[in-house]
Amino acid sequence: MKKIITNNNFTYKSVKPTNVQTKILYDLLKNRKFSISHENLPSYKNHSLFVKKNPYKHWYIVYEDLSIIGTFYIKKDNSVGLNYKKQTTKIVSNTISFIKQNFLPSNPISSNIPPFFYINVPFSNKKLQNILIKIKLSPIQVSHKI
Repeated sequence: MKKIITNNNFTYKSVKPTNVQTKILYDLLKNRKFSISHENLPSYKNHSLFVKKNPYKHWYIVYEDLSIIGTFYIKKDNSVGLNYKKQTTKIVSNTISFIKQNFLPSNPISSNIPPFFYINVPFSNKKLQNILIKIKLSPIQVSHKI
């Protein structure tokens, strides 16, 4: 997989644990409106350690024209996280197309890994849920924290 890929006016740059990218990712995280994985912002040091571990199978910073607009990642369980400053149908559908054109799902494992990519969306993020339905992606699950 190439490290920088341009698709129309969108550019996808693979995440590397550089100081510049770590800062970009932290700034995006600080300004994120919705989250599933954390309730409190981690310290910059903890964030930096997380980026250095690069726990995702694929992780990209997304640019529209020359502006940073967000990130996406794909985990080994075929889950996809979409995190944008602003959510639009154009941005989401371009990223979904990019994923479908450039990546294959991990091999399925019954009850652990489905044979398809799926997107986790915070329950409160109604806008993203509506965009995904608009681009004909089917909801398959709602999760609750206990």
